Amino acid sequence: MQSTLAFGYVCQECGEGTVREQVLPQYPTKIRGYPFVVKDARIGVCDRCGAEHFAARETNRWEEQFEAEHAKHYMQPKEIRELQRTLGTTMEQFAFLLGCTRQSLYNWQRRDRRKPQSRMADVLMKLVRESHAKRTVDVLQFLIGEARQFGIAIELGASNGAPHTPPIILRTIRMSPTAGNTKTGEPMRLAADTTEEESIVALVSEEGSSVGTLSYDFSTASLDLELKTTLGFDQFNATIRFKDGEVAEVEAVQVKGQRVRLLAETNRTEEDVCEVVLTPRDK
Repeated sequence: MQSTLAFGYVCQECGEGTVREQVLPQYPTKIRGYPFVVKDARIGVCDRCGAEHFAARETNRWEEQFEAEHAKHYMQPKEIRELQRTLGTTMEQFAFLLGCTRQSLYNWQRRDRRKPQSRMADVLMKLVRESHAKRTVDVLQFLIGEARQFGIAIELGASNGAPHTPPIILRTIRMSPTAGNTKTGEPMRLAADTTEEESIVALVSEEGSSVGTLSYDFSTASLDLELKTTLGFDQFNATIRFKDGEVAEVEAVQVKGQRVRLLAETNRTEEDVCEVVLTPRDK
């Protein structure tokens, strides 16, 4: 059990209230500029003006929690060593390629490393790996996908006067098959109002519109999207985020009819998905 933090002093904001400790199960904040929800955050709150106060020891713990939460998004030592072997370079050559020192590269490859490489170095190594594997990479979309793992949504503007259709960010929600469209004001029944057997996994936009439903086709081992509305484009790239933190990238998905195959030859079902991002693309 953690010891009590050093609160209980007079609030510096109003000069009248007393700062008392509170424990918040979910505390939304930003760490290093990234949105992050701290678990069991302990802060001081003035009992008069409500001003929040923070202890250095506690914010250090938040930093550690942030690093632990996002460590899975970084290339692991084994992956970095494997990338170097795949490229067929020496450590010195690989370091020159990345624009880092040999010592830095050595530290990133250590199995007992205390912290991962910087995000800039991590993204660069992932781009090198992607380029070597696919030869052609949409760098901007790749970087947008990487940023999304950290909770940052980036929308690019149009260039050279060309029309730009922004990505559609869809979250999953369990609802009744007869639920309406929240955007049009029709009633929507959530999972709590229905039974497990009759509920479905719907994809809902940030505005609350139901775009379609997800389902797993056991006969084809595919994750499919049944559209309930017109997308406005007939080809897109899909980024599928799963509840366990894994991400699947699918390119050039064709929209033909109402049923679209998002992911083929997979054992991932609709129950595994937490978010789907559809990025329109030119043919």
